[in-house]
Amino acid sequence: MFLRIPLMPHSFAYVMILCLFVSCSNSTRVEMKNEKHGSLKAVKTLTAGNEKKFPLDSLSAPRPPYIQIYNDDSGKEYLAMLSGYSKNIFVYNYDSAGTAVNQIPIGAIQMPLAFHIRNMDSIYVYNDKMMEMILLNNKSEIVSKVSLINNENMKDLSWANRYPQYVPHTVNPILEHEGKLVFPGQFIWTLPDTVAQNFKFTSLIDINSNKVNYVHKYPYEIYGHGYIWDEPLFTAVYHEAMPDNKRIIYSFPVSHDLIISDLDGEQQQRVYGGSNEAASISSFDAGKFKTKSGVSKEYIYQKGCTSDLYGGILYDKYRDVYYRFLRKALPEKSTRLRWENKKVAVVVMDKDFKYLGETEIGDLNEFYPENAFVTREGLNVEYVAPNDVDEKFLTFKIFTLKDI
Repeated sequence: MFLRIPLMPHSFAYVMILCLFVSCSNSTRVEMKNEKHGSLKAVKTLTAGNEKKFPLDSLSAPRPPYIQIYNDDSGKEYLAMLSGYSKNIFVYNYDSAGTAVNQIPIGAIQMPLAFHIRNMDSIYVYNDKMMEMILLNNKSEIVSKVSLINNENMKDLSWANRYPQYVPHTVNPILEHEGKLVFPGQFIWTLPDTVAQNFKFTSLIDINSNKVNYVHKYPYEIYGHGYIWDEPLFTAVYHEAMPDNKRIIYSFPVSHDLIISDLDGEQQQRVYGGSNEAASISSFDAGKFKTKSGVSKEYIYQKGCTSDLYGGILYDKYRDVYYRFLRKALPEKSTRLRWENKKVAVVVMDKDFKYLGETEIGDLNEFYPENAFVTREGLNVEYVAPNDVDEKFLTFKIFTLKDI
């Protein structure tokens, strides 16, 4: 897929079935208007400062699938990176940014896409091949496995209407809350209306009992009613824990608003979290469906390139602000639409989600906003220099908050 979202192998047959279904669904479109477009006043901006460079081995490359920032018992900060090629988790001292200080082999796991290090004797790894969370000990031995589809038959694709699929990224981390792992997923394609009313996309995995509970639904007014969002990018779910660690905040690509949900319940609150520059975002036009197999690839590409689409949301505990990524729309009349040419902006909000400003940091050729995190130094966003052919380093530009 052109939008760089890796689809799981078990998804493809289901995709064909679902495309046949949604091509006959409700043709009504929904438009998310940005009611505050052009009316917000900026008082803060982000400025690029230092860079962090972490050496890569010959089997690793920039834009790794997943990164975790964590602290050991002494408070020392580490960066852990998943290398999909070598099937290792490389651990670096974040402050010194030198050669990896540890290497955790995960070759026993068929398709690792994400991980969560609690400590060196308790490492959870998500295996996408079997839709399961695996616990490893300090010898990389498998201690336990937890099915995220309730041990249903993988070949019976009806499970995809009941359980989320997972496209994890660094800005969408596995969190920990009161003895549970919080792992957000998504519905990969357009939600049939009956599914939209019941589908829950976040998994809560009990660390002690290995039981899995599913919580939180899509906003029905956006993803229900048969509205067509026929690409995984549009149904992605980004999340962040709030400072009280009792609530979680969700950022959906097509919504200027944010949804705050109780981690232990279904109570929701909607708050504005949009960009001053983002325009209205509309669902797919059913008239663009050309065949029974679904919407044309050309239309999907154009829709993705010419829509303002929000990304991950991060809380900065050192400055008590939120950062929300936006991949800005390209002009519809452009002679050549390229996804990589979309500009990346970061919207900054205070602890109460009051708009503070936004900064355009570059485009998707050089920045990979799916790999971003916060440290004492500031907002870290992965940077790949356009002329970097050697790919010897994993590089982050660090942005700091300044008054205007």
